[in-house]
Amino acid sequence: AAVDDLNGRLTEFYEHKSRSRFGYFFERPDIERRAPTHLSELLRRLRGVHLTPAGALGNKVLLRGCRPMVWLNGIRMPDAEVDEVAHPDEVAGIEVYVSMTGMPARFVDLVGKCGAVVIWTR
Repeated sequence: AAVDDLNGRLTEFYEHKSRSRFGYFFERPDIERRAPTHLSELLRRLRGVHLTPAGALGNKVLLRGCRPMVWLNGIRMPDAEVDEVAHPDEVAGIEVYVSMTGMPARFVDLVGKCGAVVIWTR
């Protein structure tokens, strides 16, 4: 069963997870099980994802060869990298859409059609 946080922030995450046939979803137990140093490391095994080292900041993430839009708690974070936005300990859930196909309408970014990484903190 989906456990929601006190302010209901994860409601949207679980709605997307229940409806999506195209997104990849990571919940808190997935993050704890993999224990990544940087959040981007969770994405390494997904089809279409390529990581390149960015020094102490972690990794730069490319989805199908281009830079995805990063969202934090429903807020668009232009020009941000996944590892700049949140530390694994702070994250309750992550949604990854490697293309615009199946992406929730509010996350479709018409400037860059490169998919999205949506991060929800605890």
